[in-house]
Amino acid sequence: MILKREKRYKILQMEIIASIDGASHHLCRFLEGRGEKVLAVLYKNKTRHRYIITKYRENIVRKYYLMFKKEYYKSFQFEFDNDEGYADSINAEWIDFAIDNNVAVLIFCYGNGYMYEKDPIEFKQKAFANGWVREQDGEDIRVVNGQQVAMKETTYSLPLRFLNRLNPTH
Repeated sequence: MILKREKRYKILQMEIIASIDGASHHLCRFLEGRGEKVLAVLYKNKTRHRYIITKYRENIVRKYYLMFKKEYYKSFQFEFDNDEGYADSINAEWIDFAIDNNVAVLIFCYGNGYMYEKDPIEFKQKAFANGWVREQDGEDIRVVNGQQVAMKETTYSLPLRFLNRLNPTH
């Protein structure tokens, strides 16, 4: 009788996220794994972001603001002349929404499935204190009184080292 020795290889499975819908599903599964019940997933920013409300234990309600990013803000160090490396950013309109609505955490989800988190007040304060705020001309086209108007966008940015990795084992 010949005995064969089976070698089993652990295959590293990495989830590829292709859209905000995939990121939303990824985050909701993660939150449910931590014992949170997802109560609502609401569209924001022309359906590009998600406002997620969960319930934890008996009566603790938590609010999250999710953004999907295909890639990191790679030109941050050049635009702000520093050696901080990659970063991420959020428009003033949406960070203010998060603060005004008592969102506990901003979440940035990337195509590789990595998720980073930061308190919105801390994000805004740290970006402002370090001068990582920029104003872009004409990036956002909106209709005002029947006319298309190019709006200025104010964006707050923060290097990844200031964000907390939400799913370090992914």
